[in-house]
Amino acid sequence: MENVHVTFWHSDGSEVTASLPGWGISFSGTYYFENSLNPFIRGGFAKNDGTLLQKSLTAGLGYQPQSGGNLLGFAVGWGEPNETTFSEGLDNQFTAELFYRLQISKHFVVAPDIQYLINPALNPDESSIFIWGIRGRINL
Repeated sequence: MENVHVTFWHSDGSEVTASLPGWGISFSGTYYFENSLNPFIRGGFAKNDGTLLQKSLTAGLGYQPQSGGNLLGFAVGWGEPNETTFSEGLDNQFTAELFYRLQISKHFVVAPDIQYLINPALNPDESSIFIWGIRGRINL
């Protein structure tokens, strides 16, 4: 439950997958306080390779009153759209997310969420949008 991850990646590019050459680094860290509060931070940097964002930083807090149970979380993020993927001069994207992770069973989790994006990189004609979603995870 308490961890730090750092990932460095590199791509030579591929005509088969239409990917560009590039590289990047990302990190993620989380910690549990009092067995109920779970602050986290994530970020990354990418050079080329057609990624959505070339720089990003997200921080949030989860509340889990019972170990191994449901979790309510909130996060805010900033991202700089990748000029290689899109075009130069796009405004930075800001995101706020509220989610609830339901521990259905020991091996199955479902997490509905709502996100509010300001200056969405994938929809530059809109100044802001709401996105509803649902994620799932199966651990075998």
